[in-house]
Amino acid sequence: MTDLRSETRLDAPDLVVFGAVGEVNAAEANEIGRLLREHSRNDVAFLLTKIRGGSLVLPGKVRRIFVEQTRGISVIVDAVVGADFHVRVLGRLVAGAARMLSGTTLRLGFFDDEHAARTWLKEQGCIACGAVAEGS
Repeated sequence: MTDLRSETRLDAPDLVVFGAVGEVNAAEANEIGRLLREHSRNDVAFLLTKIRGGSLVLPGKVRRIFVEQTRGISVIVDAVVGADFHVRVLGRLVAGAARMLSGTTLRLGFFDDEHAARTWLKEQGCIACGAVAEGS
């Protein structure tokens, strides 16, 4: 899904990239969840969230959709680039809700640039970011 506000794509084989400004809508949350479910490995999914402008709004309905869509994934590793203080606090609240409501652990990392975020994702096991696949 691509428009002037957002972009959701897959960096094969296992990284979902979401770039946005403003308010996340239900369709975006559904698409992110679908891609995370379809491309998780060993119950771990990788997400790179790029926030343009520092702030992102996640309405309650959207947070619930995200939690429901990611139910069944044990761990979501999310590297967030460009988040202001408000988004960082909200991210931690969503992580707590996901853990309580669906059993999913949302492992968050906050970064000033995409290179640092991808380096961290690689360290967490993301193949699209350069980690070596098990059995390779």
